[in-house]
Amino acid sequence: MGISDPNVLRVREATDIVALIGEYTTLRPVGQRQVGICPLHDDVTPSLSVNGEADHFHCFGCQSQGDAIAFVQAVRGLAFDDAIRILADRGGIAVGRHDEGDE
Repeated sequence: MGISDPNVLRVREATDIVALIGEYTTLRPVGQRQVGICPLHDDVTPSLSVNGEADHFHCFGCQSQGDAIAFVQAVRGLAFDDAIRILADRGGIAVGRHDEGDE
């Protein structure tokens, strides 16, 4: 049945995408964004751009892009609900399933 939309929104709002992606690769500031080597493919030059204000990442090498949830899905090979649970645990947020009721 999945995780409720309000819980998905809570997880999105609580996740710092720059800190999250910084756990997988070294990022350095360039203007208002961060750049680094993309951990999603065999990268040798910084092709990953992370915008903390927009909560968005984009790799100009492998064309992967999205929010923190999409990043966790890609880097760990997880389904959407599993990525939400990882981020919820990381942020100390309790999430329930539609069929279990929200916690």
